[in-house]
Amino acid sequence: MTDPALDMSTDALYAPTATVEKPTDPWLVRRKHSFGGSDLAALFVLLGLRESSSVPGYIADAAKVMRKSGRLGPRLILEKAGFAKPYAGNESMRIGSAREPELLAAWTSTLATSMVDTTTVVPASAVPRECYPWVDRECPRLAVTPDAWCRDVWSSLLTVELKCSRYYESALPWYWRVQAMSQIAVMGASGGFVVLGRGWSRAEDYMGEVTHWEIERNESEIDEIRDAVVKGWEMVERLREMT
Repeated sequence: MTDPALDMSTDALYAPTATVEKPTDPWLVRRKHSFGGSDLAALFVLLGLRESSSVPGYIADAAKVMRKSGRLGPRLILEKAGFAKPYAGNESMRIGSAREPELLAAWTSTLATSMVDTTTVVPASAVPRECYPWVDRECPRLAVTPDAWCRDVWSSLLTVELKCSRYYESALPWYWRVQAMSQIAVMGASGGFVVLGRGWSRAEDYMGEVTHWEIERNESEIDEIRDAVVKGWEMVERLREMT
């Protein structure tokens, strides 16, 4: 018998009264069962943990209250409850996502050589997509799909979050850090990297500087993430129970 809290079926993830068409991609269906690392920035904003002015527009929009399918709530919560479609992204995001393997290869052959054992760098594509997202053992409503991972010379596990941006971020944005920290938490890693291809999402052949930020595991930040996820899912459940 399946535990209702762990039921990953499409019917279990969508309220009976939801009018949004169910996604056909099983990975997208599984993501509906939890908050992913890329959801956390909007979740932090809608819970009042961070200011909306500190995030890009698409993240701020996900935190805005709106009415969909007869329900009123933040867009992210409506999406998880099955009353709104997820943000489809834009052309810049499509280019950036497509170029992530190229960015990983560039990082592995340059900056990573002095930081990690490059023979241990593993892209997410090495694991069957059916295995994702990976669920946090301490907070099952948190689940992540990492971009890559590796080990340092002491064999410590490190996560790798890849970012192909349109702009030239000079400092690590908090919303990238929280995403990376969620992966560190779920994977039980000791730390990780956020790797940036500056301007790489502008065009498929644009080659800007590759840089990275190293992140150490921080239990206080992980606790904040897990607490936010629990509070956010309570909002999802309340929305689903409304008649």
